[in-house]
Amino acid sequence: MARLLSHLLFVALAALASGCSGCEEADPPSTPLDYADDAYWAALPNKVDDADSVPAPGSVPEALRETLVDRQGSAAVDVFYVHPTTFIETLATANGPLDDMAVNLGVDEALRWQASAFNYAGAIFAPRYRQASLITYADDLSGDADAVIAAARRDVLAAFDQYIADRSHGRRFILVGHSQGAEHLVAVLRERIDGKPLAERMVAAYLLGEFVGRDTFAHLEFCAAPGQTGCVISWATAREGAAPGGACGSKTLSQCIASTQNTRSGPALCTNPLTWRIGGDGPASAH
Repeated sequence: MARLLSHLLFVALAALASGCSGCEEADPPSTPLDYADDAYWAALPNKVDDADSVPAPGSVPEALRETLVDRQGSAAVDVFYVHPTTFIETLATANGPLDDMAVNLGVDEALRWQASAFNYAGAIFAPRYRQASLITYADDLSGDADAVIAAARRDVLAAFDQYIADRSHGRRFILVGHSQGAEHLVAVLRERIDGKPLAERMVAAYLLGEFVGRDTFAHLEFCAAPGQTGCVISWATAREGAAPGGACGSKTLSQCIASTQNTRSGPALCTNPLTWRIGGDGPASAH
């Protein structure tokens, strides 16, 4: 949160210096996107994109090199990835335009540094969506902020629906989202998967950088062992002793910063990414 506030202060000062260009707010978009059009996808298995990236051979230990290759062409499962917020240089509570070069470059960077980690395991599908601006999340979730976030969520739901209907061909899938992307995947899980037939096809859901209450889902389980599948994984990074301090469940989400998409009555889930178990410590050597 300190980094968020610092960035927002920088944006505010820059906007004031330039006469506050970019402060204008617009009504959230209501026209749906046609995700049958490949142009609305940042990554697809059949096109060259940043999700295809792999580390240079000399940059990783030899023992890991055979797992750090792009195998999307032969993968048995899919990965549906939703990127984090990249619409940052504005003071408007607004949805990001899909023709903004800076926004799209940020999405491509997210593909390179996040989604590409899964290209050994699955074929990556990553929609572009009219994301909520960074400043929206400092708007105390006012009515305007809620409407902007809801519009972004509708895009992600529409993209997932189109993926399931026309692109997945019955294959199993992994869900991956970071920050705002994870928030929207909570809606996908609640509205499309939890307690529904699609749950049988879900390998795992990675909800990263988002506080997810342990009572968020009615039927989906949280992963508690490295080999468990069909379950939800989540963690969010926080400095030790810093607010919200409940990243591993010591506080309820009502005491934390949390989105309106996540229930707040239960403690936040924290999957330890070193042990793949809920909470607890892991040795630094496991990195």
